[in-house]
Amino acid sequence: MIESSMESGPYSIENKADRRAEAEKIASSKKFYEDESVRKDMRNIVHELHVHKIELEMQNEELRRAEEELALSRARYFDLYDLAPVGYLTADSRMTILESNLTAARMLGIERGKLRSTKLSSWILTPDHGRFFKARTKLLETGEPQSEEFRVLRPDGRDFWAHIVMSIEIDKSTGEPGFRIVMSDVQKMKDAESTAKTAEAKNELLLHELQHRIKNTFNSICSLISLEVSDAPEPAVKESLDALKSRISTLSDLYSTLYSTGHSHVVRLDSYLAKVMRSILEGTVPTSGKISFEVYGDDVVVSESAASSYGLILNELLTNSIKYSFKGGRSGRCVLSIRQRSDNIFVTLSSEGDPLPEDFDIQNPKGRGLKLCNSLAQVLGGGIEVDRDPFTKFTLTTPLEKSM
Repeated sequence: MIESSMESGPYSIENKADRRAEAEKIASSKKFYEDESVRKDMRNIVHELHVHKIELEMQNEELRRAEEELALSRARYFDLYDLAPVGYLTADSRMTILESNLTAARMLGIERGKLRSTKLSSWILTPDHGRFFKARTKLLETGEPQSEEFRVLRPDGRDFWAHIVMSIEIDKSTGEPGFRIVMSDVQKMKDAESTAKTAEAKNELLLHELQHRIKNTFNSICSLISLEVSDAPEPAVKESLDALKSRISTLSDLYSTLYSTGHSHVVRLDSYLAKVMRSILEGTVPTSGKISFEVYGDDVVVSESAASSYGLILNELLTNSIKYSFKGGRSGRCVLSIRQRSDNIFVTLSSEGDPLPEDFDIQNPKGRGLKLCNSLAQVLGGGIEVDRDPFTKFTLTTPLEKSM
């Protein structure tokens, strides 16, 4: 019955093929467009279409900007990640490499695609496997990043030193631990260190030989001075030559100590000053054994240049002690103590013999030897004090920093 109603209605047509043409005719009729409701609906539709067009244009502009930002982000990612100066890798709980940047692939000498699915340990030289797995175990136990240097083997057979930092990362989907690895090629640094060590060892050997020759030269000078002393007609000349020989012998003892210990730049002060005391007492006391000596104190280490100053000061102070406290062949004892307290070094020489003359003034000495003492003490940043009770006691106080 629907068909009959359509045929009898005002818009009925007999030929269905002409339906579109009839509809166009009706729609374009003046009566149809004059209908106010139709005109209102058309205005609304046009407005909606216009607004929709503007929305599409705005969305298109947003999409364009988003595409530009994405391209910029990808470029930054490439610069910051792939072209970073260090290699970045991620690995699963079995240390199988999942991802890497281009730097890591180039460092290892392999295409990035082929690097994936390889074991990180397979790139470490076998002798370093123990340290590598120990670092991995410690990382899993503590969760703290582990930093270590390992030798890495490339497919072309060349190996290099790499500094590897491993940190842990928990996979949120599986809960299993994963790893982030940062790798730096430190082969040039290792080569530089090796070259520096070789040069340093060579310089140490040359310096050691030079010190030995200086010691021999000083000994030869002392022998020549001894010949001059035996031929000197005046007692004052002999005394001056003996003093000069004693000072040179003190310096010779320094280089002898450096040569015998194998150290080129530092000296244990107690060992060196004990040798100086022995040389002075054996060389100046007429009868061997009349004056005994003791050296005790802390293990103080000073530089070579500082040691020479300490030795020359002790030479002058001990020579004066022998001259005044043990004159006339008197026997006795000398005690040398070396102490380090806080930031100062205290060297004390005690002479258990006759007291010094009343007019003896260490601050305003008359002789060249004691003037030399004061000058050397000032070089060390310190000074010398004298205590006469109950025995003569000289104390040299110097800051530690000046002796290093």
